[in-house]
Amino acid sequence: MIFSKAFTDFWLTASVLGFVVVESSFVDYNSNTNNDNTTSSQNDNNNDMMRLGGEEELAFPREYHFSVHDFQSILTSEANEAFGTRHLSIDESNELWSNAVDYEWEKLERNKNERRRLLGQTTSEEELSPYLVCDIEYGKLGEECHLIVEEHFGAEMVTIYNDYDKSCYIVSATYSDAQSVSSSLMVTPLTAETKIREGVLEEIESKETILGLQILLCPGLDPDMAKALENVNSLIDSLHDEVDHSRRQLLSDETLELRVTHGFLRTDTDKKTRYNERQNFWKRKLKDGLESKKCNVFFSKITVDAEGFEFDAGITLNMPAEFEGWEYSGECIHSLIAGVSLSNDICSIEIKPEYVAFNAQAQWITQSNERDSRPFFDVGLNGEGQVVQVSDTGIDLDNCYFNDASNGNIAKDGRIDLSKRKVVQYVPFGDSRESNIGHGTHVSGSVAGKREGANGIVDGIAPAAKLAFFDIEVSGRPSLSVPSNPSTVLNAGRDASAKIHSASWGTPLNRYGFSERNYDSYMAFYDDFLVIIAAGNDGDSGQGSVGSPATCKNGLSVGATQNSSPHISASMRGKDYLASFSARGPTRDGRAKPDILAPGMYIRSAEARTRTVGECDNTSPDALSYKAGTSMSTPIVSGAAALVRQYFEEAWYPGGSKGSGMTMNPSSALVKAVLIGGAEAILGIQNRNGSISGSSEYDFAQRFGRINLLSSLPLSGKNTINALIEDRKPISNGQENTYNIVINQNNCEEPLSATLVWTDPSAASGCTNCLINNLDLTIDGPGGRVYPNGGTTADSRNNAERIRIENPVTNGSYQVVVRGANLDRASQFYSLVVTGCFGESENSTPETPQITPSPIPVQNPTTPATFPPIADEPVPDIPVPVPDPSMCMDGTTNSNFIVDDDVEERDCIWLQGNKEQYPWLCDYRDVALECPVTCEVCDVLEDSFSEVGNPQVFGVRPTGTTQWQGNMFDVDFRKDMIVTGFFLHVRASRAIRTARVQIYMVDGSYSGLEFSASSWGEPIFDGDLTPQGFGSLTYAELDDISINAGDKKSFYITIASANNLLIMTRSDSLGDTLVEGEDMEIFQGKAVSYAFGGTAGQAFSAYGINGGLQYTLREGVSGCSDVSETFSVNDVVGDRDCEWLAKNSQRFDYLCKFFNVAMNCPVTCNFCDALQEAI
Repeated sequence: MIFSKAFTDFWLTASVLGFVVVESSFVDYNSNTNNDNTTSSQNDNNNDMMRLGGEEELAFPREYHFSVHDFQSILTSEANEAFGTRHLSIDESNELWSNAVDYEWEKLERNKNERRRLLGQTTSEEELSPYLVCDIEYGKLGEECHLIVEEHFGAEMVTIYNDYDKSCYIVSATYSDAQSVSSSLMVTPLTAETKIREGVLEEIESKETILGLQILLCPGLDPDMAKALENVNSLIDSLHDEVDHSRRQLLSDETLELRVTHGFLRTDTDKKTRYNERQNFWKRKLKDGLESKKCNVFFSKITVDAEGFEFDAGITLNMPAEFEGWEYSGECIHSLIAGVSLSNDICSIEIKPEYVAFNAQAQWITQSNERDSRPFFDVGLNGEGQVVQVSDTGIDLDNCYFNDASNGNIAKDGRIDLSKRKVVQYVPFGDSRESNIGHGTHVSGSVAGKREGANGIVDGIAPAAKLAFFDIEVSGRPSLSVPSNPSTVLNAGRDASAKIHSASWGTPLNRYGFSERNYDSYMAFYDDFLVIIAAGNDGDSGQGSVGSPATCKNGLSVGATQNSSPHISASMRGKDYLASFSARGPTRDGRAKPDILAPGMYIRSAEARTRTVGECDNTSPDALSYKAGTSMSTPIVSGAAALVRQYFEEAWYPGGSKGSGMTMNPSSALVKAVLIGGAEAILGIQNRNGSISGSSEYDFAQRFGRINLLSSLPLSGKNTINALIEDRKPISNGQENTYNIVINQNNCEEPLSATLVWTDPSAASGCTNCLINNLDLTIDGPGGRVYPNGGTTADSRNNAERIRIENPVTNGSYQVVVRGANLDRASQFYSLVVTGCFGESENSTPETPQITPSPIPVQNPTTPATFPPIADEPVPDIPVPVPDPSMCMDGTTNSNFIVDDDVEERDCIWLQGNKEQYPWLCDYRDVALECPVTCEVCDVLEDSFSEVGNPQVFGVRPTGTTQWQGNMFDVDFRKDMIVTGFFLHVRASRAIRTARVQIYMVDGSYSGLEFSASSWGEPIFDGDLTPQGFGSLTYAELDDISINAGDKKSFYITIASANNLLIMTRSDSLGDTLVEGEDMEIFQGKAVSYAFGGTAGQAFSAYGINGGLQYTLREGVSGCSDVSETFSVNDVVGDRDCEWLAKNSQRFDYLCKFFNVAMNCPVTCNFCDALQEAI
């Protein structure tokens, strides 16, 4: 297989394999082959300079590489068994490893030379192979290491591990590039064993059959998945007639391949490269499989899938089911793995997992933990306007909790109809049936079931929400039919307006693999989509029982508590105890999962009765049923998440009542942080035998505890807490963002809680430390510094951190600090939720825009606003840049122009040295504009400037009471001018000292573009400003924007903060004149949330911007009207005028290419825009 090296940045950050390293010891086994008597102990001492923190800046020769134990601390793989780390001494296993790595180096060198000999290729055309590259200089931040590796190998790489001791990456590189690295880099080629994930072979041996293999392609390869599929199929086809060759051969596609047995067993070396028992194991498997010819038919029936792949270049090899004349043979699977592992394009191989499916009472437990108290329902937070996607076995649509008697039930063909009462989409990926007493009906009822026309016995957690359903069961199969790539499932939900996915299924495998990478990548790309996943039901086996895909980083993993009376047995302890089956952490790499808990035992919900139509509550005794499992707790959390999304979308923050703040499209990290922030510790674990085991906050059984929405968000009249919330806040390496909190009890006795969550980039399949970007949360207060998650130091494993101070000091000052500890890239967005008994910022909460149910049409201006324009109001004395028309300079060396077919593409520096030879070039207008100094036309251009006036301000009005995240408004310009800045009226906050402000501009009116970010392009201003507060102005300096008389522009000013808001004035008529003068007219705009927030079905009443434009007038460019007199055109046509040129434009169109003609007739020659841009 050969792939091109072109790839996209997105593929780099979200695809292929990754590694993690803890502490390194480097091994030189090359010395063991020498004739001296140096011991390995002496070698270790001599190699100290090569270790971490060594002072020698020497490039590592290839005989120096990680030990096998170091590599296994980076990545879990078959290397453990292949090199006998559990059976041999450290020196013995490292010698095998060293021999194998040296073999790979020698093979790569031979291949390079052979390609040159046979194909006549140069070094630049070498074949790409995968390498592990680590920067082992201690103390570097990941961003610096990343840039060093990128400078040598190019941008197409994948981060594997990032910590202070080293940073590691996977790259695809040529042998020559791998051998010529800088002093701090250590490079090791990937061997076949390191591509096979740990436990794969044992899983094959222990099962009667497997579903398939999941393979990840290496970075830097062609993203054309059709080509990838073709090449993988070719690779499988080549196994049909495989025989043992003792030499390399040139295949038909002109790639050098080692035949499988020879290449995998390394039969052409006398050195031992694998542990004897493992080598013999592979010999048997290949002899009984590939070499026996019995696998030919098996290979021919393998199907290859590439699904989705926006994020990861991966392929699934689906194993054939049983067919006539063939019985399952693990030897064929082993042979396939051996063959695939030899490909330079494949970096990871693992088993495709088999997924299995793992409320009125839950309502009050999750909303308040007070019996029968449902405060969120009381105030109207019931899921209205939300769609939750559920993937499961099916839904019995005629059950009264889903039935739509008025409109009819949704067709089971994937179509979307948001007008349906409950289920708005049904995708029959598995089939379109629900089994009797089915799992999917029960969990869907817990999320959003609502009895039609009445209050039901088992209405769901978000009864007003709607459901998008994805069927993943095929009747008769023992496991679920879950697509390998989450895009197949989740994109269907997004199309139906879902931002939450509830997954009550999984596998007992505790790993970070193909699926977990995919889910993390999806949520990193679609940052407002949250996948909520059942932790699993193997908790009776103790720690480490959490299963895939709940082991991903960015999803919300859910465990289960017992329920409350009357839904418990006499022997059960109740809602404050963990159900014995609830799976526990840690994950394979040491992260804490599950994240939170919810009731999951004896959960009563809707029941599927496929032979009954219209079953409902007591009308049919079997219409409801009890079930237990983390499958039951997961939909409860998903319903709660819908209430959280509704809270932000309906502007309940910060005042705690509907419309008291701003509408937001919360990120998944913010929803996750809210649910975690208010979760409360439970008392213990009730084991299956009835005994009680201890459990405490932040341990691997309960982590953050059971959710409680009333402790998570302010709710006016229901609780007394306040909240400070940041969403999508960027932070860079070493940056600290501090939030100052002063405790003010005022009848409030709640803990101070701070929760930090960020959506981390996907990690490597098999990673041993999967966190890529590390942020730290601390609180400094009267009692000193407090660290997150119950620890005494920073947490460098998890991307969810919480600090809870149960009894903060009254009037005490606390500093919540978020720090960019060690990032792999330049920045990371985070979400922060702080709740407790603290006062609001220095500004009170004013009125907010009123949301109308449908868009308000833009009205024609009638009469001006009642308040007069304020053009001469004093403004802060801020230096404003004024354009300097005298500046004239040639373009840079990067500004090339095409001369002609002979000279081709040149720049102004070249023209300076060759002007005498090519004097006619400066006659061309494009050359003269690019090189005005060399062409001596600066005076002509400067004459085109009219006098630029002094800076002026128009429209400034530091008044108003309304605060919002953004305002969108139109401006009609009546004179030529240069806009140099904006004065804004921005609320100040003691907690948030700076605010990120973005200003966008688009030609014409904004009408119809309110929520279309792509229509506006990049902002004309994007930076942090210090808000000056009420009555004062905040200045945003722009790059000069040239405006022509008659232009209509729309501006969108928006602030990425819930604390520093744009201050506006409520108006009566959208589109009416706000301020009007000789130079311009500004119209009433509308409030639009950050950034382009909302939907096409939402709009706001008129709001006038409290701010103004800084600008300088100009009369325009004098050449932008054609001259009336004649001028000398050239020797051929003589003296002519622009009217003659216009009449003869088709015949003499080439004349406009000349500078003197274009300057005299810019309108006729369409030269005005180019001239203004040049000036």
